[in-house]
Amino acid sequence: MFFKYTRHRSHPIRESHKQRRRKEKKR
Repeated sequence: MFFKYTRHRSHPIRESHKQRRRKEKKR
């Protein structure tokens, strides 16, 4: 989890979680 945050420093990990939830709903 921490590693991903450092790798994607451009956007917070929180946004990633939100996007993932949105994609799941669309499916």
